[in-house]
Amino acid sequence: MTRLYTIHIISSMRKDKEPIPDFHEVKVKLKNVFGIKPVTYVPLVYIVVVVLILFFLLIYPGIRFNGALVHFTSIPDKAVVKIDGKYMGSTPVTGFVKSGERTVEITKPFYKTYLKKTRIKGRIFGTLFFPVRQKINAKIEIADLHKIIQWKYKDFVQNPFIPQILTDTVSSLYSINNLTSEQDVELKDFLYKSMYFIQTEEGLRYFIKACNIYFSNGGVLTSSSLVKLAENIGLMNENYPLAAFWFTVALKDKNAVRIIKSQWFKDKLLNYISSVNNFKWSSGIRSHKSINFKGMTFAYIPEASFLLGNTTDKERLTKLVDPLIPVPVTVKSFYILNREISRADYRLFLKENPSWRKSNIEELMKKGLAEENYLKTFPEKADKNDNLPVTYVSFYAATAYAQWLTDKIKTTYPRYRARLPLETEWEWAARGGIKDAPYPNGNRNGNYVFFKKGRNNPEPVKSSIPNGFGLYDISGNVWEWCGNWYSPVSYFLSPLGPSEGAEKAVRGGGWANLPELSPLYQRGSQPPSWCTDYLGFRVVLAKE
Repeated sequence: MTRLYTIHIISSMRKDKEPIPDFHEVKVKLKNVFGIKPVTYVPLVYIVVVVLILFFLLIYPGIRFNGALVHFTSIPDKAVVKIDGKYMGSTPVTGFVKSGERTVEITKPFYKTYLKKTRIKGRIFGTLFFPVRQKINAKIEIADLHKIIQWKYKDFVQNPFIPQILTDTVSSLYSINNLTSEQDVELKDFLYKSMYFIQTEEGLRYFIKACNIYFSNGGVLTSSSLVKLAENIGLMNENYPLAAFWFTVALKDKNAVRIIKSQWFKDKLLNYISSVNNFKWSSGIRSHKSINFKGMTFAYIPEASFLLGNTTDKERLTKLVDPLIPVPVTVKSFYILNREISRADYRLFLKENPSWRKSNIEELMKKGLAEENYLKTFPEKADKNDNLPVTYVSFYAATAYAQWLTDKIKTTYPRYRARLPLETEWEWAARGGIKDAPYPNGNRNGNYVFFKKGRNNPEPVKSSIPNGFGLYDISGNVWEWCGNWYSPVSYFLSPLGPSEGAEKAVRGGGWANLPELSPLYQRGSQPPSWCTDYLGFRVVLAKE
């Protein structure tokens, strides 16, 4: 082993002593090409390469892409831009357009189409580094302001978490042309209707900002527009006397506390509590008999003035204002089915209305009238469970049933039509004539048949004890569709709720809820196409 090691060292030393070649002495000799000496053609090659590089950098792009980078803007923005019929994008947008005469088309729903032949400039030299730039600004005119406002209102209702819709709508309409007095009123109505869906501080901030734009006619807030704003705030306080309470619910805790601690708010709250405590409930006499129609009993509900909302704990109002604040309402007399619509009832409807059968679910879904769970547990043939309340029905299905029932009863009761109850009607009927009670039969929910442990389905209709108006299953069993749109803050503005919304109100609680979570003043909501095992309906008969 030692010998081998020594030989290795000696070998390495020999290699280290070998001379290193001097590459400076290496010479390359180019040959003549077609008789041309290297001293002549080498510089030419360099020149050609440089010329080609300059050509492809400075000239070729202008030949290959002759045109301009065009920046499109529009008033209002978010309009679709097409060049010679091809989609470019939505304003503001920048894109390359070939030189020559081009057809520029800018469209936006419910606005007049901007259509114009435009000469697009072009240049050959240096466009890669210094492209030709051009601007096209289109001011598109309103075609139908009513539809624009309807469209924007629906957009905000479905997306209340994007309050910028309010300011964008008002500013874009004022940026185009002077509004007529009728259009001005319609825009103002749009702002007031949007209040029903504002329940955050950010939403409130954008609402106030939109009002500033409106009252300044889209310009700067001047002294005269400030006066106009102040006048309308006073008018708002007159039309919506509980709007101050709405502010405190929408604001964040810190800012809400600042308002609640102010003297003017304390005075307003004390006056309100006094009016609630002194409110006198009144109702008509139950002089009419029930209406019986083909196995269905409709109980008579007299007209009344009562407090809608949570009236069982009025002391809480001195500490906290909530969306279930009691508000005085008046309802006219009507009749209401004393039980929920059963599977047997709905089966008769399906027999005469094949378009609403489960087999037509794809068409119903395509029209937005139901979703995939429609009639999920509904058997094709009658069985022992036909006395269960019908569930997995959408609001639209319930409304279609009511219309069908109207056609059935009009020969016997021509002055009445069937429909879903409004929330005010439902709550008055649910109270059964009892004042300030959380449940249909008093201070305890007597419908414990619906709240057994381990329950996974509703009970047959008429399983509970009746309330004072003879109504069964009004608290528990299944939630029930109501006819009005839902707003979480409607009691601060109008108990009837908004004229349009994203969800319909539901009432009554269901078998999956705890009994203490099903007081008759409890509110809920669902999209109108929604179908669930917890939701059914009953109908009312009201004079047309």
